[in-house]
Amino acid sequence: MRHFYDRFIYIMKHLITVLFYLIFANVFAQKEHNIWYFGLGAGVDFNGPTPTGLANGKLSTMEGCATICDNSGNLLFYTDGVTVWNKNHQVMPNGNGLAGRYTPTQSAVIVKQPNSNTLFYIFTNSDDQDEFSYSIVDINLNGGLGDVILKNQFIYGPSSEKMIAVNHQDGINFWIIVHHNNSNQFRSYLLTSLGLSNSPVISNIGLPYDNLRSTAGYLKANLSGSKIAAAHRSNVELFDFDKSNGELSNPIFFNGFIGEGIYGIEFSPNENLLYVSESINVELNSYLYQFDISSHNPTEIVNSKTIIHFDDNLLGGALQLGPNAKIYYSLFWNDFHYL
Repeated sequence: MRHFYDRFIYIMKHLITVLFYLIFANVFAQKEHNIWYFGLGAGVDFNGPTPTGLANGKLSTMEGCATICDNSGNLLFYTDGVTVWNKNHQVMPNGNGLAGRYTPTQSAVIVKQPNSNTLFYIFTNSDDQDEFSYSIVDINLNGGLGDVILKNQFIYGPSSEKMIAVNHQDGINFWIIVHHNNSNQFRSYLLTSLGLSNSPVISNIGLPYDNLRSTAGYLKANLSGSKIAAAHRSNVELFDFDKSNGELSNPIFFNGFIGEGIYGIEFSPNENLLYVSESINVELNSYLYQFDISSHNPTEIVNSKTIIHFDDNLLGGALQLGPNAKIYYSLFWNDFHYL
């Protein structure tokens, strides 16, 4: 086991990952997210009995990225929102110059088109142009290595850095949820076998996104898709989400944080807990918080805040639930360690 941790020290380079244990059951029915590529050439393979470190990735990014596998956990491709690499870590044909950037929090989301085994949508965010766009990969082309067959289809702008995909109530289609910049407007776009709807479901709810600090940070859904949480500067927003019509409702606001650096968000697999990371840029300190959201009572939820980890001289980053039902926590510019 020590060899595994030592190997991570090498591959993580300037990132630090803290993992803490929640539930040990596998919560994912398929294996489409069993390999991650991220950071500075780093990766993790979850297909074995224990996670295995990878050092062959081509990414060089401190923020958003996305990876997709087939149903058996075999790598298909990955992207930082600008470039698409195939399973051999080569740039796909037409795979350069996507409309995203590597700097947004959630620069890319990959979703397989419903009722298709070959077509994949790459949704991208660009924090300089505030554009929400998509490109399409046909994985059957180029001898099974994939080809970007449609690129940079503009959807709307200005958009924030937040973006997620949530299964529709029917279990087939997907909602692609983004946040409008300079407003409090969430937009839910329906992706079906016919493509992406041009008419989003609009939810004018929550706090306005009026500057860089409020647009940065993660947007996350719980495993069932019934709750959505968003980082917002010195606040966290928690909403109910209706998977049948794409609407957000019943906002709860968490405040009382130390600074204005709320960034990472993640739900526990049993959906009773919410984890939040915060960085204090002036002091270069980071905090990891836990909230009990099981009561659905705003006062009780806010009062349940517990600091479960503190790091001095480190900036807290993303939180991500893995296919092994553990949550992984990235801290910038350091080596790997664990709780």
